[in-house]
Amino acid sequence: MTVDENVITVSVTDGTPPYEYVWSDGTEGPVYVGWPGTVEVTVTDAKGCTVTREQWLEGVYNIVGVWEMVTFDGVPVGQYKEHHSTECPEIVVSKTSMYGSYEFGPGEYDSLFNYSITDITVDTQITYNANCEIEEDLPDTETETVETGEGTVYYNGTDLILNYFNGEEEPVIILGQDRIKIANEEYERI
Repeated sequence: MTVDENVITVSVTDGTPPYEYVWSDGTEGPVYVGWPGTVEVTVTDAKGCTVTREQWLEGVYNIVGVWEMVTFDGVPVGQYKEHHSTECPEIVVSKTSMYGSYEFGPGEYDSLFNYSITDITVDTQITYNANCEIEEDLPDTETETVETGEGTVYYNGTDLILNYFNGEEEPVIILGQDRIKIANEEYERI
């Protein structure tokens, strides 16, 4: 194995190709990009022989680039999350959807980022009575809200932290080499 900052590359010299590489976080392939710490890789050859090795990984996870939202609250981007009436659970009173992206610039310890998130809310304009019978169903109304901002991202020794210029902070959760989670949204590197 060779290590270059936060990248480990595995080269296999024994066994029978092709090889399957599975890392301790479920990532597959001979190259791994990740957090500082100990990581484990299991290599399986074509005959089913396996070997597992452990490696210390240094450096900070590289999030430079553009990351596009793929889910919000577990809902895929492009779909709507339905919100039902508390009195009449079968009636949808509104639906929400989101899309957006983060862009992270280069920097060793403190780098700039900017983001744009669009929230879409559809109010169904349904009125109903105490028996949950629909009395009127007017055309839906849609509201779109765009939030943009910027800040710096830094590594606190354990996690990457987004420090927004409005004073708020939140962690970046690494879900894989090209997938992160910020708040309740998941993003993929594009």
